[in-house]
Amino acid sequence: MIAGSLGAREIYAVDVHPDSVATAAAHYERIVGDRTDTVFRPLVSNLFEEFPDSARLDVITFNPPAVSARTSDDPTVVRNVCVGAEIVLRFFDQIVTRDLLAPEGEIHLIVSNTAELKRIVGHGIDAGFRPVVLHRQTWEGDNCQAYLFKLIRHDAA
Repeated sequence: MIAGSLGAREIYAVDVHPDSVATAAAHYERIVGDRTDTVFRPLVSNLFEEFPDSARLDVITFNPPAVSARTSDDPTVVRNVCVGAEIVLRFFDQIVTRDLLAPEGEIHLIVSNTAELKRIVGHGIDAGFRPVVLHRQTWEGDNCQAYLFKLIRHDAA
């Protein structure tokens, strides 16, 4: 919604869950509407698997279900919360392998200390990205810390 409201040329709204993609598309239509200067592409995909080979992205945002501990037996909760670090490792690997991030592009990633934070950030660094913490959120009475990272390619720094 924000990218469309700010006039992005092309937007992919992506999730592995078809109902989530349909919901995003409905909200986009309701909030942003039809913009002749923006192409909106709702896409059901496991990370970037269904993206066209020609895709080059200026900004990628990801709030992964990277919690390490299984918090429920409900498959919907597991899919949305506790898949583990591997999904973020594949995320970085697909971006690099498919050369998805445009020059000067950036990734915005939200990960908390309920995930394998050091492993995730370390893999991002090993994949060629430089992380910067843009925001750290804590909650009173809770040991959870959520981080908003911006990652850019080392060579773009």
